[in-house]
Amino acid sequence: MFEGTERPGNLDSLQAMARNSSNPALHFYPVKGATHFSILAPMTRLHATKILSDDGPASNIALNESELANLVTK
Repeated sequence: MFEGTERPGNLDSLQAMARNSSNPALHFYPVKGATHFSILAPMTRLHATKILSDDGPASNIALNESELANLVTK
């Protein structure tokens, strides 16, 4: 799950879900410099690129801090 750290946003909700989740398959990412709305298009593009390039027998999609930081600087 992704949420921008800037207003308007739901950072408090993201942090609460992260604290309360016991599911190791869920990951919560606050994205510095993004708002709830400004993260949508760049995150969609990043996910689409990763989905299209993931051609192995099992899903192997991962994100890193650098990719998230670059989303809002482009």
